[in-house]
Amino acid sequence: MRFFHPTEYYKFEISDAWLMAARANNFIPQEQAFTPVFDPEWPSMLVDALQITQTHTGPGMPQFDEARMVSVLRDMVKGNPLPAIWCSRDTPDGKLVLRHGRHRFHAAVALKFKKIPVSIRPHFEI
Repeated sequence: MRFFHPTEYYKFEISDAWLMAARANNFIPQEQAFTPVFDPEWPSMLVDALQITQTHTGPGMPQFDEARMVSVLRDMVKGNPLPAIWCSRDTPDGKLVLRHGRHRFHAAVALKFKKIPVSIRPHFEI
């Protein structure tokens, strides 16, 4: 199934077979966000999914690892806690940039969660 990120204007695809394997094909979220794991060192907050941008690594749709995506989708459907995604605010406009948690971010958007647990951390390129 193809999904569209409305503020970033890009499409991504998660296989129907993967959604079925995770029992996520008819999922309707009962909460605003997936359940985050509590991390006292890097607390998280709920952020509107449309406020998060990603660093694009090239043309075309992002590619996902099947086992990882099915596992993430299954955990979100079951309500199992997952780590918050990591974002930084190091762009001139101060936007939240996805740095870690690409599968969790896209799974949450695909499952129509309105908010995403985010841990804001500094980003360094070495």
